[in-house]
Amino acid sequence: ARLFLQKADRQYQQMSEMRKQLTKIVGKTEGNISDEQIFNRLFNASKEGGSANNKLVQRALSVMDNDALKAFQAGIISNIGRDAQGKFSPDRWLGAKGINALSDRSKALIFKDEPELLKSLNDISAVSERFKNLNKFGNPSGTGQNVFGVAAFLHPVTALKTLVSANVFTRIMSKPASAKAFADWSRRYETFVRNPTKVTGNLAYRAGENVSRYISNETGKPVDFNAHIQDQ
Repeated sequence: ARLFLQKADRQYQQMSEMRKQLTKIVGKTEGNISDEQIFNRLFNASKEGGSANNKLVQRALSVMDNDALKAFQAGIISNIGRDAQGKFSPDRWLGAKGINALSDRSKALIFKDEPELLKSLNDISAVSERFKNLNKFGNPSGTGQNVFGVAAFLHPVTALKTLVSANVFTRIMSKPASAKAFADWSRRYETFVRNPTKVTGNLAYRAGENVSRYISNETGKPVDFNAHIQDQ
């Protein structure tokens, strides 16, 4: 019991020191700022970019332990796409105040230890943007409408959000394995829409089955992502 108490005391002291350093870095005095305010200051700096803001983010990240860094990464992903009231929107997630609001330098700093996660997030964003253009200017394959019986296609971010809650969406996007699986499906689904063949359809379907497993793990119930896409 004494050993556990000593360990807990050391962890508390380390957390207190880390918080003290973060408070100093964001330019506040300890005692008049909350953890949420510290996060918001760093979140805004990540969005604003610029040399000074990038240095602030870099300094803050340098004093975070691994648990704090993971919490910060998850917090970033959770907050993009939400309005001032906390309401989530797929279009906002992709918009100027969402993932695209984060400067490239800030993203590289924040996800320095998770390059695969950052690549997946960038890929999902890029494919979704291209889907928006497909719907705006028409399907170049000229056959997608016959395949699905509809003229418009859900972009990947909306496709996932129409099936799960904002919290589940965030958990999937913030974990390297599930984000990678969803990015893989996004790319294969785009290939199928642009070139609908049996081969491209089977590849997209298998990638969708993989996404189903991750969603099912997060929700605690069986989910068929492919069936959901067909229904939509």
